[in-house]
Amino acid sequence: MENNTNDTSPPINEVQNIDQIREIILGPQMRNLGDLMFGSQIHALEKRFSKLEDSIKHESNTLRSEVSSRLDTLEAYIKREVTNVTELVAVERREREENTQHMQYELSRYANETERKVRTVEEVIELIKSESRSALLDQSKSLLSEIQTVRVSLTEVIDQQTSILQAEKTDRDMLGDIFHEVSMRLHGELRQSPLQSD
Repeated sequence: MENNTNDTSPPINEVQNIDQIREIILGPQMRNLGDLMFGSQIHALEKRFSKLEDSIKHESNTLRSEVSSRLDTLEAYIKREVTNVTELVAVERREREENTQHMQYELSRYANETERKVRTVEEVIELIKSESRSALLDQSKSLLSEIQTVRVSLTEVIDQQTSILQAEKTDRDMLGDIFHEVSMRLHGELRQSPLQSD
C-alpha cells in the first residue's frame, strides 16, 4: 500500500488515518497480519474512495464552473436590465423635462396673452369712460343751452304778457276814471235839477 505509486491512490493523510484506525482496531502487532488478510480489499476500497473523491472533485468543479457561468450570465442579465431601466428612466426624465418646459412656455404664453387682453379691455373701458364723460358733458352743455334759451323765451313771453296786462290795467284805470267823472257829473246834475224845479 505504501509502495503504490498509482495516480488514483488516496492522499497521504487519508492513508495515515486508515493505518491509524487499523492499528487501533487490530493493534500494532496485527498490522502485518491485517495487511496479509485484508490488503487487497483495503486497496480496492482505497481505489474506490480515490475514484469517489475524484468524481466529487470533478462534480464540484463542474458545479462550480456551471454556477460561475450562471452567475456570470445572471450578472450580465442584471447589468443589461439595469442599463435598460436606467436608459428608460433617463428618457422619461427628458420627456418630463421637455413636457414641463413646454407647459411652462404655454403657461407663460397664455399669461402674456391674458395680460394683453386685460390691458386692451382696460384701455377700451377707459376710452368708453372718456367718451361717456365727453358725451355727458356735451349733453349737459346742450341741455343748459336749451334751458337758457327756454328761460329767455319764457322771460320774454312773461315780459310781453306783463306789458299787455299793464296796458290793459292802464286802460281800465282810465276807463274807471272816465266813468267816475261821468258819474260825478251825473250826480251833480241830479242835485241841481230839483233846485231848478223849485
